[in-house]
Amino acid sequence: MSPTIHRERGFKFNFFSNENSEPPHIHIRKGNYDAKYWLYKSKNCVAEYVYNDTPAMTRAVESILEIQKETFIEEYNKKINK
Repeated sequence: MSPTIHRERGFKFNFFSNENSEPPHIHIRKGNYDAKYWLYKSKNCVAEYVYNDTPAMTRAVESILEIQKETFIEEYNKKINK
């Protein structure tokens, strides 16, 4: 299961329920765009993979991640502590 926890600028941000053994991260989709970013508390988010990207999409996603990172980390921690 992968509930969407945030939607912005057409992007859907979600987690997968079977990835509890991994550090906090978020999956992002919009059309053919598909990405996974690691959510680090002490530094910028880092892309694990990004498919069908454009420079504008990178800027948009990284801007959203910068603002929402703490919320995403909190939600991820809630998910794995269930």
